[in-house]
Parts: sequence; C-alpha cells; structure tokens
Amino acid sequence: MIEGKELIEFQGSARDMEYRLAEMQEQLDIVQRFFQKIMVKGQDYGIIPGTDKPTLLKPGAEKLCELYGFAPIIKDIKEEKDNETGFCHYLVILTLLHKRSGIVVAEGVGEANTSEDKFRWRWIPEWKLSPDIDRSSLQFRTETAKDGRQYRLYRIENQSPHSLWNTVLKMAKKRALIDATLSATRSSGIFTQDMEDLQDWIDAEVIETEPPKPQTNNTKTTNEVQKLSEAQIRLLYGKAKEKGLTNEALHKMVNEVTGKESVKDIDRKDLEVLLDTIQQM
Repeated sequence: MIEGKELIEFQGSARDMEYRLAEMQEQLDIVQRFFQKIMVKGQDYGIIPGTDKPTLLKPGAEKLCELYGFAPIIKDIKEEKDNETGFCHYLVILTLLHKRSGIVVAEGVGEANTSEDKFRWRWIPEWKLSPDIDRSSLQFRTETAKDGRQYRLYRIENQSPHSLWNTVLKMAKKRALIDATLSATRSSGIFTQDMEDLQDWIDAEVIETEPPKPQTNNTKTTNEVQKLSEAQIRLLYGKAKEKGLTNEALHKMVNEVTGKESVKDIDRKDLEVLLDTIQQM
C-alpha cells in the first residue's frame, strides 16, 4: 500500500496534476464544441429514446479520428464460419495510430454474428407474407398507419444467413472503430457505444410499413405519391454514406434511376429501388 510521501511522488506534484486537469478540461471543451458545430444528428450520432446520451455512429467516429489525427488500423480478424448452417462470427481488433508520432493510442474490439436478432430475423408486413405460412406460429407486433388503420408486422427467420457474412464483418469492424474512438478521445462522457437500435434509419428491413390503401372507384387515389418521411430520407443518405457516396453522387443517382429531380420528389417505391441499387454497389 502506498502512503504519505510515496503517494505524492507516485501521483506527481500538485502543479503537474493541476496542469493535467486543465489540459483534460480543455480537450473536453474542444470535443463538445466539435460535437455542437460539426456533428450531424442522424448521420454522425443519434438519440435513442430512454437514453440520456447520444449514440456515436460510424461517420461520427471517423470525424473524431480526423479531428485528433488518428488512423484506424485493423490489427486482427478472427472468424468462425459454418457453411452448412450459415452461421458466422467475427471478432475484430482495431488500433488507432497517431499519424504524426506513429504511436498506438488505443485499441478497440468489436464482435458480430448471424445469430443476433438484427441478422437472424426480419419483420415482414402481413400483406407481403406468403399465403402458405402459418401466421399463428409467428411473433408479431401491431403498427398504426397514418390513416389510423392498424396492421401487423410478422417476425420470420432469415433463410439466407450466408448472404449476411460480409455485413456481419462490416458490423464487427464498425463496433471496433467506435470502441477505440471512445477510448482514445475520452468522449464516453458524451457518447454511448453504438447500440444499433436506431430503427428509423439503420434497420431497413421494412421500408413500406404502411398497408396499401383500400381500392376505390376514384382513379385519383391510384396515382397518389407517398412522399418519404424524414426518417426515410435520413435512411437513404445514411446508406449512401456507408458506400462512400457523396451527396452530389447520390442526387445524380436519384435522377438516373428514378427520373426525379430531387430526393424530395421520390416516393417509397423509388426509395426501395434506390436502396437496392446502393446495396449492390
């Protein structure tokens, strides 16, 4: 046990401690100003209902690394795959290297596997279910459409887990990056870890969640355009950013794929086509 004089020598002088305290406070102030002026809600961070801190997302972690002059380096990737069942598990270890000095400043660990709920299950609107599926055996949740009608989303198991292997690897890398960034920048007091629960624009399993409108004799209703919600627009920009598309490139794609002049002009069917196009890139 360290006592008395030995404790003072171990901690350093009071002046040194005061200097470090002031330096830590100044760094925290810079990060907070950076968060307020540079970080974009919905792209760099998100707010999850019921939590008291924003959630750091991958683009936000990359901006913080750029601010501090850190370069992410993949140190190791461990994988476990089963070709028969489609199960896979990745563990990624990532280090952050200070660009000027070459010193490793932090290490982050991220894991992901196909048995996670977000990969194993999909929520399907009742009108998209195959008629030969026994709905009584499925879990469901009830949603309310904008016109007040209620409908169900059924949970079904993903039948092609092999197609998710690359997605699972990217998820593990992202989690490792965020883990290392929070550690290196000491910003865990501002952000939480990426909890992957921002359903509005991260989880794109169900795009058209509202049931089709009832058929009427009025032909005008068949030509109505269902404009995108703010969450769906954020989803489109977020997915484009994940693929490295600039806003200019995305706008050009919108025009080429849908023939529309602006993102604000596209409807939900256009959104589904655009997301498919971006995913295949």
